[in-house]
Amino acid sequence: MMVAVAAMSVVGCSDAWDDHYKNTPESVSQQTLWQAINSREDLKPFAQLLLANGYDKNLDANQRFTVWAPEGDINTTLLTGQQMTDEEVLTQIVENHMARSIWAQASVTEDTVTMLNGKSIALEGTTFNKVPIVEKNIPCSNGILHIISHQVDFNHNLWTYMRQDNDLTDVTNYLYSFNRSVFSPELSTEGGVVNGEKYYTDSVFVTTNDLWSSIGYLNNESQNYDMLMPTNAAWEAKVAEFASYYKYKNIDEVENSEKYAERNLVNYLVYNNSSKEERPAYMDQNIVATIPCSNGKMLKTDDLAIEPLETFVEPLIVEAEGSANILEVNSAASSRVNVNVANTGLSNSSYMVLTHTSSIKKPSVVVALPNVLSCKYDIGVVMVPVNMTKYGYSSSVDQKKMRLNFELRDANSGTTEKFSKLEYEGTKVDTVWVKKGHEFPYCDYYPSKEVKNAAVTLTITSDAGSRDTQYSRDLYIDCVVLKPTK
Repeated sequence: MMVAVAAMSVVGCSDAWDDHYKNTPESVSQQTLWQAINSREDLKPFAQLLLANGYDKNLDANQRFTVWAPEGDINTTLLTGQQMTDEEVLTQIVENHMARSIWAQASVTEDTVTMLNGKSIALEGTTFNKVPIVEKNIPCSNGILHIISHQVDFNHNLWTYMRQDNDLTDVTNYLYSFNRSVFSPELSTEGGVVNGEKYYTDSVFVTTNDLWSSIGYLNNESQNYDMLMPTNAAWEAKVAEFASYYKYKNIDEVENSEKYAERNLVNYLVYNNSSKEERPAYMDQNIVATIPCSNGKMLKTDDLAIEPLETFVEPLIVEAEGSANILEVNSAASSRVNVNVANTGLSNSSYMVLTHTSSIKKPSVVVALPNVLSCKYDIGVVMVPVNMTKYGYSSSVDQKKMRLNFELRDANSGTTEKFSKLEYEGTKVDTVWVKKGHEFPYCDYYPSKEVKNAAVTLTITSDAGSRDTQYSRDLYIDCVVLKPTK
């Protein structure tokens, strides 16, 4: 199959090869590409890289390759001063100088070659990616060899470029910390079966990253992203700002503040240009440099304009009819009503009803408010008119007001606040604002904690007595909403 693919991919270039050599078969060397490269003193550094990465075997086999071998020393140092990893050496140097099939070079050549690393490189006359070819079309038994004056530059994608800039090391180190090595059976060489299990004579591991699936596959050459990259100072400042929303009471949990801040921040750095979602305005603010990459643009900034209240600090909506959120009920009966008509204004198209009796004159409910952040919220309760039914509003039921008491408890700060005799007109689905701009000094953000253990609760109680005939003594509650505010 490889031979067939190679044969199909050499149209044009292989014709030049065949025309040049068809009458002089004796001119085709019996040396393999590896033997030809390894025999030359001026190619020793490149030969050592090939050997270290196992490509001596590839270039000594029957597969056909074209190699542009650089003379002299090879630079394996990143612009940051760090040494390349083994994988970076393989991708950015070794596979950046090799292509499958035959690519003969003539003075009039104008073509684009796909290298083994997937990059496209231009052939123009007697240059390879603008690097002079000092010896061309050296025939070998399994391909063709060109000698170039020095190693060619690597055309970085977003993922590889970020490792090249000393101003970007903080965010780069964070993103790269999610790298992991995964065994690839497709790229490995099977050795047979022992005791019913496959074994491999050559096991290949590839690098993947646990963030790519959520923020974007930044190493994918077929994508087109714009990526905000904050300088170290900008990253540090924005992480500190985000972390202020994750202030924990327990000193042992301080590290979680930075962890959640960093994880949230990277969610807003990448925009997929094929997305139908509106491009955020902050993507184009405070840009100090635009770096073109093979799969998009890197937008370098020294001041991230991402606002917490416009991104990760979102309203919290706690459904009153959700059993997991209800910690305690004091009612003759409680029921969930599902409304089958649209445009009622109800959250989740359902609400809870708490009824009274002579023994339970003032029904009440304790609602858990999980995952509040350390910031200010407008706290409200969305109430439902008594003439609302599952079929919508009923004309046969009289509308009534409700008079309500609230108690807000915060176990983290050890505070309890009471709000008495707040009224709801009862003519439409509407919000009774318990308190505007309430500040939680500590967050209670625990994604895996059970709701019943939430530190913040709101108790809702009907305040209407038997003589208050203009008020409903029952409670009709849609949800509790916490709206972040400055």
